[in-house]
Amino acid sequence: MAAGSDALRFTVLGSLRGWCADDEIDLGSPQQRAMLGLLLLRRGDPLTIAQLTEAVWGDDPPPRAAGTLRTYVSRLRKVLDPEPEAGDTPQVLVSVSNGYASGPARPAARSRPATCSASDWPCGPVSRWRD
Repeated sequence: MAAGSDALRFTVLGSLRGWCADDEIDLGSPQQRAMLGLLLLRRGDPLTIAQLTEAVWGDDPPPRAAGTLRTYVSRLRKVLDPEPEAGDTPQVLVSVSNGYASGPARPAARSRPATCSASDWPCGPVSRWRD
């Protein structure tokens, strides 16, 4: 079953959950879900690797945080769009300059300011999705 972006839906209140049609999707580890939740909340506005690292791990990131985030994106792309056509670019999680966005990224002129930190999120670091 192909999981096109029009068939996907997510809930972000409470535990982060996702579905393709009527099938719930395994969104992976707590940190992987936290990263996805952050990107979904930005609604196409990109986050840099540094911003994602700080938001997911706060002041204590793992030594290879950037590589870990790339692995999370790869895993999520496999479950959110498991059967892309050859040569297609990802539609759900897209790479933008030094980071990622959910869905097609917005032009830079329309995006939010480039600076943010874990304390900028409504409830501090995204610990709610790491349960």
